[in-house]
Amino acid sequence: MSYKPAKGLSVRLVTLFTILFLTSPLLIIILYSFNSSPQVTSWGGFSLKWYEKIFSDGSMWSAIKNSILIALGNTFISTVLGTLGAFALARFNFKFKNALQSLIYIPVVLPEIIFGIALLSFFMMIKLPLGFFTVLISHVTFSLSFAILIIYARLSSFDFRMMEASLDLGANRITTFFRVVLPNISTGILSAAIFVFTLSIDDFVITFFTSGTGTTTLPLKIYSMLKFAVTPEINAISTLIILFTLGAIALAYFFQKIKIRSQKLIIFISLIPIVFILGLFLISARLSAKEELNIFIWTEYLDEKILSEFEAETGVKININYYSNNEELLAKLQMGFSGYDLIFPSDYMVEIMKNEGLISQIDTTFIPNYSFIDPEFKRLSYDTTGSYYIPYAYGFMGIVYNKKFVKEPVTSWNIFRDPAYKGKMMLLNDMREVFMVAYKILGYDGNTINPDELQKALSILQEQKPLLFKYESAVTTEYMASREAWLAHTDVGTALKLMRNNPDFGFSFPDEGTHLFMDNICIPKTAPNRVNAHKFINFLLRPEITARNIKHVMYPMPNTRAKDFLPDSLRNNKLLFPDRKSTAGFELMKDLGSFNEQMDLAWTKLMNY
Repeated sequence: MSYKPAKGLSVRLVTLFTILFLTSPLLIIILYSFNSSPQVTSWGGFSLKWYEKIFSDGSMWSAIKNSILIALGNTFISTVLGTLGAFALARFNFKFKNALQSLIYIPVVLPEIIFGIALLSFFMMIKLPLGFFTVLISHVTFSLSFAILIIYARLSSFDFRMMEASLDLGANRITTFFRVVLPNISTGILSAAIFVFTLSIDDFVITFFTSGTGTTTLPLKIYSMLKFAVTPEINAISTLIILFTLGAIALAYFFQKIKIRSQKLIIFISLIPIVFILGLFLISARLSAKEELNIFIWTEYLDEKILSEFEAETGVKININYYSNNEELLAKLQMGFSGYDLIFPSDYMVEIMKNEGLISQIDTTFIPNYSFIDPEFKRLSYDTTGSYYIPYAYGFMGIVYNKKFVKEPVTSWNIFRDPAYKGKMMLLNDMREVFMVAYKILGYDGNTINPDELQKALSILQEQKPLLFKYESAVTTEYMASREAWLAHTDVGTALKLMRNNPDFGFSFPDEGTHLFMDNICIPKTAPNRVNAHKFINFLLRPEITARNIKHVMYPMPNTRAKDFLPDSLRNNKLLFPDRKSTAGFELMKDLGSFNEQMDLAWTKLMNY
């Protein structure tokens, strides 16, 4: 039977539509990476400033370095082992060969998350600290199968009689492999190497489970940035990754179509990643020769210029990793062997970690600048001794609104039950925060463990849900800026950043009260660099340093002298520094213990309602 190529306008239109459907999201990302506006949904003109920002971002370059180093190491190991494995499968018959070939497909068809959990469990079982080598081993584990399959496909067309002829002519097996076999399968090897490199540099799931101190890769960095918003900066990074990936795929396709016969060229190409890996190892070894400090913190929660100044002043090298929520931080510490020296948990999480023995007492005699901390923040309810935490930054939850569309005074959480704003309101996608809103509407304690009160709060939220646009935590500012939402439940820092760029927005604390959150500095029980941890805390509490940090993150910090170094616009800002009378009814979240299970069930019912 012969097949004729499809012709006609309809076929071309279907093909064009399919291509546009598949590529349009990528094209939108690329387009908005050149947006001068900080809001991705609002075009403000053409600009390259986001590319300039990422190229001058030290933490971004550190993530890129880690990604490249891991990807190259994985590429070299997986390609070498993959070549040997594919050759053995193609050349020899042995017992259980079919079973082995079936096992090779497991990493290809199995979800990455299962591999990630399995590898994490394995590393915990053998007590191997999470870090560079655990990530590298993990990447080799899931990449090796792809390398074997690609090279095996190339070997399937190789005539092994050429190898027999070489041996008959007196060449030994090693010479035959390098002079006969390798030139004929070299394009398959290069294709496998490029494919494995691309897989490795783009991987998020397995890296998320197996990374440790100093091993934040580019995908992990991007993920942690999403906690605050999707910005053109993220679009710029994504654009570079897209272009790099397309280039790698094109290169792999090119190598599949050609044959490389020059042995010198093969050796030269093979040596490139080896030389690069050795160079990066030497650089890393040189950097690691310094004293170190390993920090685990929320993204965009610390002015990176402050980090550079501390490094220059003390000679201590800072490795910084990022997390997106308190539960992720807790999970990392519960694994053990985290290697972190400083962490920044929120109020209730300090209590949980203290009770589980995950954090150490802090000796404030080594922190002279602790004297600048407001005494009211030194012995809060989650640690009445004040021994396990240093207060870092705090804030309040409230309502941000667009003054062009919301004319009435925003004074109550009940505004989220007003049908006039149906489809234009958002609550945070956070269980505790959402139930806090319902509790405040009903006049209950925000930390209640009364099952009847929980059910009444659930009823309020189920009644309210059809009026909402959505539950959202990551991109609140984007939806507000694009006017898809007019009212949103958020924190004061996010609101102030939004208001800084657009005077149409306002923010209020509801009369019923709200949640006061307090983020803290703690030292894990397993911290390897305690002296440097105390040094950094003391440096961070200098009033002028704290003031610069406040300007950067837009959250208040309980340093009694820091206000002296702030401009009047911030020092007198009643949202950033509200008076004590207006915040008297605000509550800190507490650990609910076993009641969390009932709240989880209620939250699931709400999400499925």
